[in-house]
Amino acid sequence: MCNILLWLKEYETIRIARIHVFEKYDERARFIPSGNARLHCSKEAFERYDSELEAVNNALRKQILSVCFEIIEKYGKRVKTNS
Repeated sequence: MCNILLWLKEYETIRIARIHVFEKYDERARFIPSGNARLHCSKEAFERYDSELEAVNNALRKQILSVCFEIIEKYGKRVKTNS
């Protein structure tokens, strides 16, 4: 999401309250292994990382969904389709 917001910033100033929630999520989840990195973990480490990630997700889920819907409402109709 942070990359999408960087792309959008090139075209206009983003005026979304609480947009910082994505940076907050990234800060909290940055050092929790994800994707293929998790395949090399022991079962215990995998469970610990999964628990940590779940805590981050639960803490920020409502804020993230709220901001996502606000982004869609503000910018969704500006996307051009090729049809």
